[in-house]
Amino acid sequence: MKYIINLAAALVLGCTAASAQYMPTTEGKTFVTTQKITEGNVESDINGTVISVQTAADGVITARVEEKETIPGDLFSGEMSTFSTYSYNPADKVTTYTMMTADDFKAFIVDMLVQAASASGHTPTEQDLIELNKAMKVRGELSMPLPEDPEMDATFDKSILRCTMGTQNMTITISKGVYKGFEEIETPAGKFNCLKVEYATKRAMGGPVENLLSTTWFAKGVGVVKTVDTDKKGKVISEQTLKSLAE
Repeated sequence: MKYIINLAAALVLGCTAASAQYMPTTEGKTFVTTQKITEGNVESDINGTVISVQTAADGVITARVEEKETIPGDLFSGEMSTFSTYSYNPADKVTTYTMMTADDFKAFIVDMLVQAASASGHTPTEQDLIELNKAMKVRGELSMPLPEDPEMDATFDKSILRCTMGTQNMTITISKGVYKGFEEIETPAGKFNCLKVEYATKRAMGGPVENLLSTTWFAKGVGVVKTVDTDKKGKVISEQTLKSLAE
């Protein structure tokens, strides 16, 4: 009887924890997100896969997601991969969404430079890649905490990702983050009750600095459902919307 009671308690706790997670928890789960960029009226699909789900001894669950996209243009005609991570801590019922770590950002930049070199007729050697990796210094990460039921208009700390390569500096900053309650979002993949998060995104990537106002909606058991980036005047710059989900 004691075993049955303990098992029942574990199941109840497991269900409670699962309902609190703003993240996918099934390895192999796939999804497609449609991305629309206003300038040039560019539309493309991003194919995502949950490549790993791990549970630590303290109960923290971590899911790693790979997203593949073919970027239109002459320089980057191949398929590019980016990675993001979700981590759920049952102790405080907070999901941390990490858009990009320093290591992942470095790998992404190297991949872009390799593709650009290949498109121009130069195939980088192994030594070229070694030197390139040595020359790049990346630190920080882009992340945001997602409490199970945050107070309306509560804020969270900014996060910064920095990359230095020779005399060139690149930074991406997320700041002024605020929770805006819950909202039902309808997408081609279905309807989702989402936590709405607003924040400022600043990108200084060597050219003109880009300042955006971003809104992302997160659904429990799914993660990101929709993201809209606008300029300071409210003009939509880009939009990503969940198109489909599959186990």
